[in-house]
Parts: sequence; structure tokens; C-alpha cells
Amino acid sequence: MTRPAPLSETARARCLPAAAAAVLLSGCVAGGTAAPLSRLVPGEYQVSVGGDAFWGDVRPGAPGIELTAGGARPVPGHEIRIRPYAGFSGLGGDAGALAKKAARLACQEAGGRFNETAIGAHDRAGAWIFRGGCA
Repeated sequence: MTRPAPLSETARARCLPAAAAAVLLSGCVAGGTAAPLSRLVPGEYQVSVGGDAFWGDVRPGAPGIELTAGGARPVPGHEIRIRPYAGFSGLGGDAGALAKKAARLACQEAGGRFNETAIGAHDRAGAWIFRGGCA
């Protein structure tokens, strides 16, 4: 077995960026799934919308759904649960727009990116849940 000739300094300089890119890209894909691009930190975050305070609980959960021209599609990401901080017993079913604003802020506070297409749902406890809303 013969050894290949050593690369010149110029050849090494040209190969290094390609090799570094290959190593970096191999770290981005593991098991066929892309690595998260954000520095999302799950937890509870207090946010304020229009003078009203809310708790935004960002945590791993089941995928949400989004509606597209081709039908409903799954939305991967963390779940965001929005509930009032104090002053009222819960958010009504008609408070979806307000809850979405609070969810957007909670996701940003957690270091994530809010998915505007994730469908929110109201629960009986007076909270709004956006599954797959924060990535």
C-alpha cells in the first residue's frame, strides 16, 4: 500500500473549508432530524400584553397542527400554555388573539421562534394552548 503524496499548503487551505463545512453539517443532522436552530429554554415566563399579565409555560409536547391549502399538517415544536397571572380566573374562548400575543412573547422570552401558523385551542381550565407554537 502506497501513501498519497502530502498536500501543498495551497491545497490544504482549499480543502479545509470544505472539510469544516462537512463536519459542521454532520453535527446538524442526527438520525434524519434537523437539530434545533434556537436556544429554547423550556419553563414558565411572565409576559404582559396591554397591561394584563400572563404566565406562558413553554414545554415539550405533542406536535400541533397548521392549516394549509393542502390540508392540515403537523407542526413540530414546544407547546405554550397561556394563563392569566392574576386578576381573573381564566381566559375565555373568545380571547384567542390576546392569548396568541402572550404566547408569542413567552416563546421569545424562552429564546425560541413563535410559529404564527400553529392553531391555538382553549381548554376548560381557562388557558390557551398552542401546540408546536415555539421552536
